[in-house]
Order: sequence, then structure tokens, then C-alpha cells
Amino acid sequence: MKRSWLKYLKDPVGESRLHLKKAKLTINNNEIISGVLATASGKTYEILEGIPVLLTRTTQSLKSVESFAYEWEQFGFLFAKENWLNHLIKPLVGSDSFFKNRVVVDAGAGSGAQSRWMVEAGAKFVFSLELSNSTHTIHANTIKEYKDKIFPIQCDIAHPPLRIRPDVIYCVNVIQHTKSPLKTLLSLAQLMGDKTVFIFNMYDRNKNSTKRLILIKSVRFITRFLPFFVWKWLTFFYISLLYLLVKIPIVSTVTHRLYPIGTSFRGDWLNLYDLGGAHYYQDFYSRGEQRKLIKEAGLKIKKQTRFGYVLIRTKGN
Repeated sequence: MKRSWLKYLKDPVGESRLHLKKAKLTINNNEIISGVLATASGKTYEILEGIPVLLTRTTQSLKSVESFAYEWEQFGFLFAKENWLNHLIKPLVGSDSFFKNRVVVDAGAGSGAQSRWMVEAGAKFVFSLELSNSTHTIHANTIKEYKDKIFPIQCDIAHPPLRIRPDVIYCVNVIQHTKSPLKTLLSLAQLMGDKTVFIFNMYDRNKNSTKRLILIKSVRFITRFLPFFVWKWLTFFYISLLYLLVKIPIVSTVTHRLYPIGTSFRGDWLNLYDLGGAHYYQDFYSRGEQRKLIKEAGLKIKKQTRFGYVLIRTKGN
């Protein structure tokens, strides 16, 4: 991380300023390789490989951290850019040029792919917040060409450690994985200024998906006790079988009901792995529940599609 970026950080719990100690710097003293971030009260956080690790005792389940770290290490996400553009960005904001010259908080950045795509589209700066240890591995590798414009921070988005008012907050398919979605949404909303736009979605639940969700929750109860790699290869063989069956006209309709096949094997494999994965927190919310959550967080809907929402602050918040 650049030394000048310290001004953007704060203690994720006490919200006080952080001061650099025991720093190892690059030759020109512009970048921090490692060190300690300390509060006036003596609380400390590490900087590892140039990435501040702002985790606390209030951070959610370590099981969730391990599960997502494995998922991003194994699958990445760079292969999914076209899907990201067509099924989220274009319906909600028109095109990825929406990010041009804007400061973005990517809340729940995963492998770092979406932070990268925002910068490639012209984003001025991206704060890339991720809870799992993938921040130091696949995430770091994904964004390495853009290290002047992407600031990776390992933290819990329920306690965003930032002293900024971004132009855009981006939180997509993340908040349902947190211990308290309302608390997380409230915390992210506190970063918003009057002109901040919030791109947001959650896993949907509707009246047609009840049986499917019961099955998913039953599977997930079992996968919590499995090594991650076992579930990875079980889903691989299942998707492989479906891709073979779908080529047989007489059974293709049945196959689609078993699991809707998309246009990408890797994408379908990742989606199935994620749906039944060992993430400690993972739930589905009806549109009514989502709108209630948005309202309780002091936000209102500027635009809504079946893919998600564009949110802004309500007056007085």
C-alpha cells in the first residue's frame, strides 16, 4: 500500500485514526511493505505484504473466511466479465463506463476481478474490501497491474475501516453471507454522501423457489462437515454429467430442471459450488424482505431490476 493511503483508514471498531509503526518501506519510502497500524489507545493491526489486515474480535465466522478463500483460489472470477456486464452492470447502470472517474468501494471484493474491471472501465480509485485470506493470494495477483488505483484491505464489511465519502458503493451477492445483513448495510450506508450511488443485490427467494431452498439448505448442512476439495469435485462431476445429458434431446428438459445450465461450464460449476458451499452464513431473501432491509438502512431505491438495485440516501440520513 502507498504511504499516502494511510489517511483513508480508521480503526474499524473505535473509528479513531491509525498511526504507522515498525514500518518496512520501499527504497523511495512511498510504499509500505509491512508494519503495524496503531490507535492512540494502543490497539494494533498488522500490514502484511502491503495489505492492511483490519480484522477484530467482532469479525464474523472464521469458517466463512476459510470457505470463501478456498472458493476464490480454486475458481477465480475473471472468466465471468461478460456475465457481469450483461446481467448486472448494463441493466442497472447502462454500461461499465458508469465507473469512469469515480471513487468506488467494492464491498466484498472476492477474487478482485470486479475491482479490476471497474478500473479498466476508468474508475479513478477502488477500495477493494475482502474478508478472506484470498486478499493476499488470488486477489493480489488479479489486481497487480493496477496497484496504483486499487487499495486492497482485508476487513469485515460490517465494520468498514474507511474515512471517505465514495462516489459509488458496490456490494453484490455478498451481504447475505454476513452475520447481520441489516447491520452490514447500515455500516456501508454510513459511508455514503448525498451523491453516493449504491449498487446492491442479494440472493432472491420467491414462491417458486421454496422447495429448491430446502434442498440447498439440506445439502449445505452436510457440506459444512466435508473438506472443501470434496465438495469441489462432487460438483464438478455433477455439472459434467448434466453437460453430457443436456445433449440428449429426450432428457434435456429434465436436465434443465435438475440444474439450469448456462453458457459457461466454469460459471455453472462455480454457481453450484457456491449454492451448496460450506459458507457459515448464506441465506435467501424475498423482494419484500430486501425492500424492508433497504428502508431500515435509511436508503431508497432509485432503480430496480430483477438483477438488483441502485440505491441512494433518503433525505435526512
